[in-house]
Amino acid sequence: MSVRRERYAAERSDNSRRCRAACAAGIWDIGRRPTSGGRSWFSTSALAAQSTCRAAFIVERLVISPQLVSIQVGEPREHGDSSTSKPSRRRWTTGFYKSSVAGPVAVGRENLAGDRQADLVSHGGMDKAVCVYSFDHYAYWREALEASGIAADAILPGAFGENFTVAGFVEADVCIGDVWRVGGPGREISEREIGDSMQERAEGGTAGGGRAGLPSGAVFEVSQPRQPCWKLGRRWGVKTLAAQVIATGKTGWYFRVVEEGVVTAGMEMTLVERLCPTWTVERANRVMYGEKGDREAAARLAAVERLSESWRRELQVRSGG
Repeated sequence: MSVRRERYAAERSDNSRRCRAACAAGIWDIGRRPTSGGRSWFSTSALAAQSTCRAAFIVERLVISPQLVSIQVGEPREHGDSSTSKPSRRRWTTGFYKSSVAGPVAVGRENLAGDRQADLVSHGGMDKAVCVYSFDHYAYWREALEASGIAADAILPGAFGENFTVAGFVEADVCIGDVWRVGGPGREISEREIGDSMQERAEGGTAGGGRAGLPSGAVFEVSQPRQPCWKLGRRWGVKTLAAQVIATGKTGWYFRVVEEGVVTAGMEMTLVERLCPTWTVERANRVMYGEKGDREAAARLAAVERLSESWRRELQVRSGG
């Protein structure tokens, strides 16, 4: 993951405006260095940034380039005990359990190579080809789920059933209709590379696979926030987990595929186009879950053409349209 630093000095005359704004963003470190020199800058709080002392303020932002940290795929499988009378332990079929992939993975219009969904009514399809979740949330969930007896080291990439675990951005940074390039544009993936990857999988590893000749890298579009269902709670034995995910806004989102290709964990992600800058995933979640009585907001979100068909239909019904 690449990290760069951006910094500027702000004198007393503008610290109340620029420094407070920087602190409010939540991702800025504010340091104070006396104008007489002799002391290196140090992290301090937003309160210090609002100080009236005659110091020069050094504002530094750590800019983390968005990255595809891990890729997960999985086929539907049966889990549970068919002989038990307890509903929470009965036999069930799901594609939620996914394994991290080593090597190149082909991206198709409706899924990744090696990945399928069990419930094709609620999951899958072109608008939900790839489920995305931010690794930036994992520290929060590791701590939160410890209270339910889940060890922190059990919460690994793929814990939320996602295909792509990403880092460097979250729901507030992503908008409906955003076009993202993962890797590339670059060379084509050869038959040999695909073959080596499939061989590793056959020998017991978890590797990718797909079609030779596809370009390295692929292009995606944000279609909707992820709507966690009961399977998330059942996977971890925490009945309220889906509700917790919704309440925190840490839902993740879905990609539809714009250009097929081959992706590999570790590739950087680049925002190519932003079509709907006012409709972040965070805001869409707020309208869907927190403002259910606001028909006007529902109608405005339903009018976003790049939103998935299922969300648009639900919002149109709610708005009376």
